[in-house]
Amino acid sequence: MYSSKYCEVSYLQNKNAVFCKWKSYCEGKDYQEPLVYGLELANKNKATIWITDATNGFRSQESDNIYG
Repeated sequence: MYSSKYCEVSYLQNKNAVFCKWKSYCEGKDYQEPLVYGLELANKNKATIWITDATNGFRSQESDNIYG
């Protein structure tokens, strides 16, 4: 399992899935490291699903509001 103050990545054996949970916004290496770990985990376990919880990991921009 990968864990930092920004993200947790684990393998869910019962679902054959990689689960990536973002805890807070980050950039650069702090963003790349968990994704590389997750890809390695997926390849190692031949995972068929990638699940991401981005509830707390990304910031909305004004331009994201499509409803005006």
